Amino acid sequence: MKSKIALLIGMLVLSAATSAAAKTVLISDVDDTVKLAYAFGSAYGAQYFKDTKSRFTGMSEVYDLITHDNLDVKVYYVSLAPTYLMERLHGKFLRNGAFPIGTYIGRTNLPSETHKLETIRSILRSERPSRVILVGDDGQADAAVYRQVSAEPEFAGIIFDQFIHIVSSLKEANGQNKVQGAQVGFVTSYEFALELNARKLIQDRSMKYVSDHILPEILIEAPGSDENEETNQVAFPYFMDCKAINWRWNVPGLNEKVRGFCKF
Repeated sequence: MKSKIALLIGMLVLSAATSAAAKTVLISDVDDTVKLAYAFGSAYGAQYFKDTKSRFTGMSEVYDLITHDNLDVKVYYVSLAPTYLMERLHGKFLRNGAFPIGTYIGRTNLPSETHKLETIRSILRSERPSRVILVGDDGQADAAVYRQVSAEPEFAGIIFDQFIHIVSSLKEANGQNKVQGAQVGFVTSYEFALELNARKLIQDRSMKYVSDHILPEILIEAPGSDENEETNQVAFPYFMDCKAINWRWNVPGLNEKVRGFCKF
């Protein structure tokens, strides 16, 4: 009897340890991933510098669905922007947009070339997650950083889901597209949500919410216009260059809108 009880206790301890380790981490960039910033432009998005409201349509809702459908998820916002310059503004933006509460990490002492890579490594070593959702954009080096960290032997046991918002169609120094391998490029929050749903990172009922409430907003938008004055959201800002998208979905209405605007 005692041996059976000991075995049962051992199984419960193992189960609890496994549950504790089965953690999902969402790591997201801010500028041009969820916030309108035009950080890759010649003027470096001066008009968006102090803007704490303008965001890409549906991104905060989709992030919120991720946190509701994955109860063990922890959220990090990792930005290349200097902390002294943007932490307060980014914090206000995330609150205004009702993004999930998370830890914000801007650039302090690390060089800009290594800040994101070293910060993500530190998060993974601290959290020891089983799955990591990485979301960035192609305006800077997010895609390359995400590929590198996901390929490092130290993190071989982690499932990485890598999503890159196509806003600039900039290429790597060697001329290759920034989005490579298992990475998924997306233009709007809708196909981003489709991919999350296919990977069971948001549930079917959440996908239905996105289809019923977010997709219609995207479809009625005039591409290249300013954000909606009531919601402060826009899916296709004037500065977006999305011709590098690998369009793999079939969504009536959205197919035509994306092809027409991105010109691929």
